[in-house]
Amino acid sequence: MNLYPSTVDLLVALNTVRKPRRWEQPAATIVLGVLGTLLAQAGILSHAQTFVTDAGFILGPFAFVMLVDWLWGRMRDKRDPATYFRTPAGFSEHWKVAAIISFFIGFVVSFWGTSIFPAGFYDYVPLAVLGSLVAAILYLAYALVRDHSHLARPADVRPAAPAREAVAQRRS
Repeated sequence: MNLYPSTVDLLVALNTVRKPRRWEQPAATIVLGVLGTLLAQAGILSHAQTFVTDAGFILGPFAFVMLVDWLWGRMRDKRDPATYFRTPAGFSEHWKVAAIISFFIGFVVSFWGTSIFPAGFYDYVPLAVLGSLVAAILYLAYALVRDHSHLARPADVRPAAPAREAVAQRRS
């Protein structure tokens, strides 16, 4: 039931990287259909719940970090949205270390939360949600500190002109 929409979504994602070809949608539907049927016969559906749970541990923190980045960027650049949507240049703009660290900590809380928190805690608070919130809060804290750190830095101060003249007179 989900094969055709999934195939279309996969091909749309691939079309952002390369040009679409004429027969690739029907061919991909047939190939993925046969592969999916073989995997179902092999018993992959018995592992579906584990896969979906583990995917939530990964996708939750990732999505929350991206959401905070997008909302914070839109708030920060609301006068000029083009600055937020410009193409990143260089390694540090493509890979935000703070976002990766926030995601990783959120993933750790989600995946290993049963070992971190007391028994019963995760019965009331879903670990995937908690890990996602931890990742979002950490990244938001970083964004707040980064964007307001320019207020704490002293300005580049040069000696005033009279002070430079006094130094020059003492030397002569």
